[in-house]
Amino acid sequence: SGSMMAAGSASVTAAHPEFADQILALSTTANLIASIAGVYLGMWVALPLADRFYRFLTRRQGDGETGATSAPSSKALKSSEALATAVTDAPLVKLPLWVSLLIISVAGVVVSVVSSGSFSWDMVLTFVAISLLTAAGIGVAKLTRGKLPAIIVVITVGTLLTVPASPVAPWLLEVSSSVDFLSVITMMLAVAGLSIGKDIPLLRQIGWKIIPVGIVVIVSTYLASTMIAEGVLRFIG
Repeated sequence: SGSMMAAGSASVTAAHPEFADQILALSTTANLIASIAGVYLGMWVALPLADRFYRFLTRRQGDGETGATSAPSSKALKSSEALATAVTDAPLVKLPLWVSLLIISVAGVVVSVVSSGSFSWDMVLTFVAISLLTAAGIGVAKLTRGKLPAIIVVITVGTLLTVPASPVAPWLLEVSSSVDFLSVITMMLAVAGLSIGKDIPLLRQIGWKIIPVGIVVIVSTYLASTMIAEGVLRFIG
């Protein structure tokens, strides 16, 4: 949603530069609402449903009750083994968490400097705050053994820290204003693009079944976002 929001807001801003601040404010607010609602729905509703849908699509491959279906079952087993091999044999680069956060923060500061044309220590403080929040989310996820995903912790805590009732909200908002949102998205998309390479063997093993599952996820996200937007617009009149 962040990448699509960035692309959409950038295009609309280019067509109507006089409304740049309003467009970015509306788009980031909409993305925040979609992220808060989408993460919870995605982790605990959409993903379980997608998993059941995928199992439904592959139900015949796991049927080994009779001799006539033993071959497909064997084939499915080999496919599962091949899938596991493709995932576990993918090259892994193990870095300490602080090193990863340091690299991403430095890259973020560089992108922000290029985007704004100037340097500010508030940029550094912004990425320090993001790194601390990320580390806290990963720490909670490890303590709960993955039952509470890190992304949910990050979004929830980040939202609570920046609501008007938070005592640190004014300072955080003032400091983070030095970093343009689109520059953060640029860095995020670069990292996401580099990570796609490791998933190619996995996508090949999944095959065509990822297409209907993907369609279900995209349509569900669109309908949920539209309902949220319509509800908010009706609420504010």
